[in-house]
Amino acid sequence: MKPSIALCLLLAPALHAASAIKVLIVDGQNNHKWQETTPILKKELESTGKFQVDVATTPGKGEDMSGFKPNFSAYKVVLSNYSDFGGGGQWPDETKTTVLATAFSDPETDGSGENEPMLMAINYGRGRVFHTALGHGPEALACVGFIVTLQRGTEWAATGKVTQKVPADFPGPEHVSVRK
Repeated sequence: MKPSIALCLLLAPALHAASAIKVLIVDGQNNHKWQETTPILKKELESTGKFQVDVATTPGKGEDMSGFKPNFSAYKVVLSNYSDFGGGGQWPDETKTTVLATAFSDPETDGSGENEPMLMAINYGRGRVFHTALGHGPEALACVGFIVTLQRGTEWAATGKVTQKVPADFPGPEHVSVRK
């Protein structure tokens, strides 16, 4: 009896890892400090126990990209912490975007004076995209609002549903909630 219990205990981590949602974070260029934010994104996703996260770092700006060929098909979700401003194309007209949350962009801080989209869900073909404009640096990534929307949005992009509960420390209109 004891050997079979030990075997079950030894196999439990492997069985859990096999059911984890595989996520690939792509970084390497960004107008924000991706070297600081990628490890935080990885930690916050893995902390749920639902995700197994790998990172693929592109060559630097202006370097040869021909050898950068991640096996995207091995992942349920590709999380982009990468941007190439000025090099991107326009989204196709058939892309359907649902704005989930907006925030006022205050002109006193060089904002537009408009409510700007912050969280969006996009269905594209057979795939799903969750986009957040939040979380530009390590301090912002510590906000429980960012952490929870990242975790739940990634689960939705992978599975089409969300099983994670909103935690009790989720921020509200009267308070900010930060995890260290």
